[in-house]
Amino acid sequence: MIASPRPEPIDVYSAATERVVAWLRLAAIALYALGETMPHPDHHYVAFFIALGVYALWSVFVLAFVYRRRADQTIGVVFSAVDIVAITALASLSGGPYSYAPYGYFLIPVTVAFRFRPRLTAIAAAISTLAYVAESVPHPAASEHGAAQTIALHAAFIALVGVGCIALSDVLARRTRRVIQLLGARERLLADALNAGDRERQALAESLHDNTIQDLLAARQEIELARAGNGSDAELSRASEQLLIGVRRLRDLVQEIHPYVLGEVGLPAALRTLAENGAQRGELALELDVDGPAHPAHERLVYRLARELVSNVVRHEAAKTLRVELHDDDGTLVLVVADDGVGLDEQALAARLAEGHIGLPSQRVRVESAGGTLRIDSTPHGGTRVEARVPA
Repeated sequence: MIASPRPEPIDVYSAATERVVAWLRLAAIALYALGETMPHPDHHYVAFFIALGVYALWSVFVLAFVYRRRADQTIGVVFSAVDIVAITALASLSGGPYSYAPYGYFLIPVTVAFRFRPRLTAIAAAISTLAYVAESVPHPAASEHGAAQTIALHAAFIALVGVGCIALSDVLARRTRRVIQLLGARERLLADALNAGDRERQALAESLHDNTIQDLLAARQEIELARAGNGSDAELSRASEQLLIGVRRLRDLVQEIHPYVLGEVGLPAALRTLAENGAQRGELALELDVDGPAHPAHERLVYRLARELVSNVVRHEAAKTLRVELHDDDGTLVLVVADDGVGLDEQALAARLAEGHIGLPSQRVRVESAGGTLRIDSTPHGGTRVEARVPA
């Protein structure tokens, strides 16, 4: 039996696994001793209990070892190999296929399954089955009437238990990996939530400083020039225009910070405004196909997702066209945001996530938490299409 050379996240459970297996091993030794007191042919009573005593000492050593030191997967494989050898020896010194010692072969795939290695469990099950057959066939008790059928039936049961343990190991491994992935996503979302306020304030400050404040300062300058020049109509018109631009940008900022328009005119209208503002900022051609209920169950979620997606297109995609769709598909609200920009590949998405840009992953978690799905179709230089489906 060979352990996987590549460490995986499930290795963190190795120590607890080996402790459970160590206690099961000791319990099995007690059953071996009890089984030897039952009548069966061709046994070597004294030699059996000497071998069992040596195996018991070894098991006590293993129990102490796994509590004092961290036992990894490789050490666990060695322990299982010793178990197979010990069970084979005990069965040979007992009644072969008619003794109770071979029942220990059933424990091998069970204990290996605790290690969440389906391939390793399959190897253990195969070796256990072959070891039982190899020990039973040449044993003197194999000449008893019906021994062949007994050996075949026991071997089939050991193999069947092994198959079940392989399936169990695979299910446990996949679930454990999924739990670890969710824990990682939870940690990233928590970090993102802690930093979200700072990022929002920084973006707001930059937008106010670079745009709105500059517009207001320009308006103030025009007013001062108008005052100095006895208030010409051209100067006053320029000041009024600058003030209108500043007010418009302030309104857009307020809309992005808190989409109050959702409560007033509903999600479709809010998305139209959001898409138009994004297309204007990015100088993009806009394609709109927005329809659906005004106030769906997850309107804030859909709006915030759309805001994140439109912002990504404006900032990262180098696109010429932005397309935003919203419609009701038989009780499911469908949002599509697409572009014809540079696109993304899996490596680019992974790199952004590693750098702490977890906008899309965090949005995916929010959509899935609402019972929906988020699909990203993107290829390098082929544009990006994001489709979200949530209950309406």
